[in-house]
Amino acid sequence: MSLIFTGASILCFSFLGFDAISTMSEETINPKKNIPRAIFLVVLIGGVLFTVTSYFLHQIYPNFQNYANAEAVSLEIAGYIGGSFMHALFLAGTMVAVISSSLSSHASASRLLFAMGRDDSLPRRFFGYVHPKLKTPLFNVLFVGAISLTAIFGELEIIYSFISFGALIGFTSVNASVIAHYYIRGNQRSFTQTLRYLVIPGAGAVFCIWLLGSISTNALIIGLAWLLLGLVYFVMKIRRNPDFVLNLKER
Repeated sequence: MSLIFTGASILCFSFLGFDAISTMSEETINPKKNIPRAIFLVVLIGGVLFTVTSYFLHQIYPNFQNYANAEAVSLEIAGYIGGSFMHALFLAGTMVAVISSSLSSHASASRLLFAMGRDDSLPRRFFGYVHPKLKTPLFNVLFVGAISLTAIFGELEIIYSFISFGALIGFTSVNASVIAHYYIRGNQRSFTQTLRYLVIPGAGAVFCIWLLGSISTNALIIGLAWLLLGLVYFVMKIRRNPDFVLNLKER
């Protein structure tokens, strides 16, 4: 079971990205309808593609113990199927996919930082800045790009474990927020509402916390340090401006 949960924590990295759609809510027509639909479609289509592809890859190359490099299995199987041409073609497709994914992640992260800067959760002068001509959060774009370049010097396992740490913390917080908003504050406690707003999100939060225990120790230490830094900044923000939380609720 420990190996299964360790693999599940790593797989969180592969399925990240669907939540980035929500950062574009203000630019979307009828976001209350289209954003949830887009999120579910991305999860459904991505899940089907991952499952079908993995199934056929395993049928072609079932002996996983003979992999030369476990971190580049897809390229190895592509070369096994079609030789050097298929290997090169698959590598080129992978690079296109990586760049496309990076661009969308870059845009969503920059947009999220802009929203936090605009709400004064982060320094507004930097994170809330919009370029007068480009109409984009220029400083955030450059900042996210600079942070992303640090991945050149890191180990792959620690990087995706660190990203999975942030994702699992976010998913745990979302489940906890559902309980706090609907079940506790909204007092929606019928049998059906208890299942929807307490049991299901509670199980999701517990499962995410369980998966956190399967992340590598180094990534866990880095993630907890990053989380602690954010909490310290938040406390300092409240001390300087006691009305900060109230202003956020009004917005």
